[in-house]
Amino acid sequence: MNVLIPDSVPYRDARPLLGRTLGRNKAIQRQYLLYLRELLNTDFMPENINRMVDSLSAKIRLGVYADSNKMYSNTDFDSNLSATIGDPTDPGNFIPGLKSYISDRRKYILEQLDVMLKKLE
Repeated sequence: MNVLIPDSVPYRDARPLLGRTLGRNKAIQRQYLLYLRELLNTDFMPENINRMVDSLSAKIRLGVYADSNKMYSNTDFDSNLSATIGDPTDPGNFIPGLKSYISDRRKYILEQLDVMLKKLE
């Protein structure tokens, strides 16, 4: 998923801000990318996100454990906070671990930002 092309369902129409401003104005696009990189290197650090995952999972754990209609086991719930469950080669049976997904996504975005910033130099 490209950081400059949000692709959310159901809204898939052109994004006026991205198309009219960021897409055409290299100075504004560069500043936007620098802000994204700053956020990734401050607020979106894995340690910060992992603390939020731990906090939120602790708040819902009793409800999850008590749910007799859940599709996954309590062990799956706890494991999936950090590790992938299911078969990564089967999209219908694959759930990335929250913490590992955040770490991988952050790394990917930082790499993408570096490439885009180099193109704007």
